Amino acid sequence: MQAAAYSIRTVTESNLFSMSIRKHIIILIILMTIVPTGIIVYSSVQQRAHDIEGATAIAAGIADQIANNQNILVAGVEQLLITLSHVPSVQQHDGAGTSKLLAEIIKLNPQYGNIGLQDKSGLLWASAIPIKSPTSYADRRHVRNAIASGNFSSGEYVVGKLLKTPTISFSYPIRDDSGHISGAASVAIVLQKYKDLLKSNITFPNSSILLVDHRGIILYSANSPRLVGKKDRADLFERMRNGPNEGTFEATGNTAIDRIFSYRKLRLEGEQTPYLYIRVGMKKDAVLGRTSTRLRFNVGLLFSLMVLMISVAWYINKKRVIEKIELLQAASRRLAQGDLSVRVARSVGGGELGELGLAFDDMAQRLANDVSDRLLSEQALKESEARFRSIIEFSPNMIMVHVNGRYVYLNPTAVAKFGAQDPKELIGKPISETIHADFRGIVQERVSIITDRNTASLKKEEKLLRLDGSIFDVEITGMPFCYNGEKAVLAIAVDITERKRMEHELQRAKEAADAANRAKSEFLANMSHEIRTPMNGIMGMASILGLTELSGEQKECLEAIMDSSELLLSLINDVLDLSKIEAGKIELESASFSLRDIISSAMRAQAAHIHAKKLTMQTAISPQLPDALVGDQLRLKQILINLINNAVKFTEHGSVTVSAHQFERHGAIVFLWLSVADTGIGIKPEAMERIFAPFSQADTSTTRKYGGTGLGLSICRQLSELMGGRIWAESKEGMGSTFHVVIPFMVADAPTNGHVPP
Repeated sequence: MQAAAYSIRTVTESNLFSMSIRKHIIILIILMTIVPTGIIVYSSVQQRAHDIEGATAIAAGIADQIANNQNILVAGVEQLLITLSHVPSVQQHDGAGTSKLLAEIIKLNPQYGNIGLQDKSGLLWASAIPIKSPTSYADRRHVRNAIASGNFSSGEYVVGKLLKTPTISFSYPIRDDSGHISGAASVAIVLQKYKDLLKSNITFPNSSILLVDHRGIILYSANSPRLVGKKDRADLFERMRNGPNEGTFEATGNTAIDRIFSYRKLRLEGEQTPYLYIRVGMKKDAVLGRTSTRLRFNVGLLFSLMVLMISVAWYINKKRVIEKIELLQAASRRLAQGDLSVRVARSVGGGELGELGLAFDDMAQRLANDVSDRLLSEQALKESEARFRSIIEFSPNMIMVHVNGRYVYLNPTAVAKFGAQDPKELIGKPISETIHADFRGIVQERVSIITDRNTASLKKEEKLLRLDGSIFDVEITGMPFCYNGEKAVLAIAVDITERKRMEHELQRAKEAADAANRAKSEFLANMSHEIRTPMNGIMGMASILGLTELSGEQKECLEAIMDSSELLLSLINDVLDLSKIEAGKIELESASFSLRDIISSAMRAQAAHIHAKKLTMQTAISPQLPDALVGDQLRLKQILINLINNAVKFTEHGSVTVSAHQFERHGAIVFLWLSVADTGIGIKPEAMERIFAPFSQADTSTTRKYGGTGLGLSICRQLSELMGGRIWAESKEGMGSTFHVVIPFMVADAPTNGHVPP
């Protein structure tokens, strides 16, 4: 199946390869057309930009021409009103005379619709058009602003009160002889006459002209007169109102035609708000029509050439490439069906496809070899699985697998240990039913850790239950496992019931031996006390006997009695100390003492033996070592005396040196380092390990030659360890020995911080 899948992938890859050749040809042709296409598009874009720029320039020129004409018209109105304001009949408020004058002016200037004069309250008192009834212009913006500001002021779109037609008006203030404003002079321009005024400006086809007042009301529309008096579209007006004084933009006009607009704002001197917006538009389709037509023609021609090239390439590709690729595809299908003998190199021929055919043949050969290797590997895997299953099935250990707290597999050993005849008795059973109640919580927690954290657990001892309820001990290890795609726990257990029984018996034997040892120690301590009492009596009587007159032979006998008694008393004291230590009855004291006094006292105790053997006694005490210490001075002295006694005993010539140094210090705790070195017989290397054992000496011959019981060094070791220290020795046979002991003590004159060395 793996070979088939591999072959199917080969077929798919072959299809993809054949398709990619077609695509490459098409892509190549497309790439060849990109440059001319780019040139065409670039030139069209450039031409479009040039056309838009030209249309914008034309629109701006028309807008500037209209603005200039409007400025000339408004300048003429202003000059006319200034002149009228100084006419005597106007100054004298001669209504009839002034009205006649105004009518004559209108005849000479047909562009004006009406000329009127208002008093300060806005009441019309003279007009080119006869006044039939009192008429007030106080509500007109141009009159109100002229009287209020004293400047030439503009109006807005209104229907004239006398003309009864849409107009836009301008006013100028009239001042009396004292310079005070007494009224205003106004000129109304009929909007219909803008058509005649602007007709000469429409010199470019497909253009539009629009005049808008400060409120967005259309005053004039060259293309759509029906728009006059209506609001300009809000977005178009806002772009002009919020823009600079002159500008251009592209948008859809009021008549739903896309245009290129150029606009101008006109305002009178002293007024913040423009009184007129001029917007000239050029039809976008007309501007860009020729460019778009040329672009469509060029693109169509290029597309036709590309289709022709693709068709020719497709035909050549089919004859020279596709048929060979189809041959490769057919071979791939045969290979997918299991025909590993298919080959195509000779049929495909030379060239790149020939190389592909050779690669296909090589792949087919490798695939055939791979299938053979896979069959061998699968056979080896089956044999390995069989061996592994045999190991599991015949393992003396219990091997179990459980998923979600239920058994899914148990090897024969586990089935037998649980007292079952068939694994089915246990498969599916909760593991908690085979675990002793005291261990269920612990096991559940351990199983959760193994499955959640994917980590194995250490060996643990547990108690399991057989099906009959009996208990047996196991040592079990759990590890994460995957069983049929689910998280599981693999448990390996060893029955340790027999080992636990032997451990229990060994513990009982040890306790019995310890009890016997304690009884021995108590017996030795009691016997030592019992023997010491008569021994003291013997030594006392011998001392009294020594005060009497004795013969030479009697003195020798008495000295022998005293020497033997002292030796026996020393032995009794050593046995008694050892028994106390082993029985745990030694209590350490804690008192201040002088270290140097202790060393001197220990040396004086051995002075007689030292002088008798003519040895040199030396001391080396570090000056940095504190003298006043706190601890058990008697036990320290006992250790030192034993070490000096041993050094003197085994040294015939030379010296014995006692050294004291500071090993280390931690605050008020100083570690005393005592060394006793001699130039005696030394110790053999193989005897170094047993010299500190009770009743043991380096050599049995030393007992015969030097005497002793072998308890001294054992007592030193146990006392030093009891005091929190340690003892060791360094020696070379025939060159002497050095015994070291390190014991912690409190410095007497240092702050204790509540801590005293043990």
